Amino acid sequence: MNKVDATYSTATAAIPFARFQERHIAFFGTSAEFALNSRWLVIEDSSLLLKAADMLKAGSIVLPYSIATGFRSLARLVAAIRDLDNDAIRIVIREQNKRLRLSQTTSLLRLGVSMVLPREMTGASTRLQVQTLEGTSYRYLFRRDVERVVREARFLQTKQQLSAPEFRLHTEAILDPTRHALPHTLVVLHPMTSQAGEAIVSRLAQGLRDGVYLVHPEGIWILLMSCKPLDCQAVLERVLGLRFESLLIGWRKIGKPEDILKTIHAMDSDQATQGLLAA
Repeated sequence: MNKVDATYSTATAAIPFARFQERHIAFFGTSAEFALNSRWLVIEDSSLLLKAADMLKAGSIVLPYSIATGFRSLARLVAAIRDLDNDAIRIVIREQNKRLRLSQTTSLLRLGVSMVLPREMTGASTRLQVQTLEGTSYRYLFRRDVERVVREARFLQTKQQLSAPEFRLHTEAILDPTRHALPHTLVVLHPMTSQAGEAIVSRLAQGLRDGVYLVHPEGIWILLMSCKPLDCQAVLERVLGLRFESLLIGWRKIGKPEDILKTIHAMDSDQATQGLLAA
């Protein structure tokens, strides 16, 4: 074995060893799902959690978000763990019987959370996701002022019809590459009739969550925030009804940030052209 082969062999062998040396903490309601072997410690008191986290050399800490969990208490706990300044600790949030809003997820990520596990994810999948973090370090800049972070993220709770300039600015802010890379989907609906369009707008005003919309000459534009393109039909069925497609001539979805921005800017160009023709 030459020197290069020996170095490669040593490096690859060190990875599973480093992972084996890690210890993890399941806090409160996450113990049944995660604490399946001796590498996991179960803690049910937040003061004991911070003491254990302070002694932890490397590992993941899984915190629950449920009806019984106050969001601000959870945010403060995340900030307290990050204040230990140990980048070998990863913080994972597991949604249980309640979903986080987009603004809440964004706040937690800015405060130092590595991963949020959705409520719909199976136990086996959540354990696999946490396992993928083993041997890694937290490498992002995080914020320490909980109240300021929560306050700054509130604009993500916007649920209303926007003008074209507002819609563009909101979309650009959401897709800012300096933010955490959450998935977002732009949906363009083409109503069959004006009455169908009015019905869609009414349902959006009543049931849209974590999204903004624009009534445009080309159709109804909806930015579904923290929503993957694969999930957007289910979201539309929840908000507009299972047969929403019967109200439409057609619809399209766009998921890549660069394509969303290109589409938004093309919308502005089309409006400018229409204004010149009208003049």
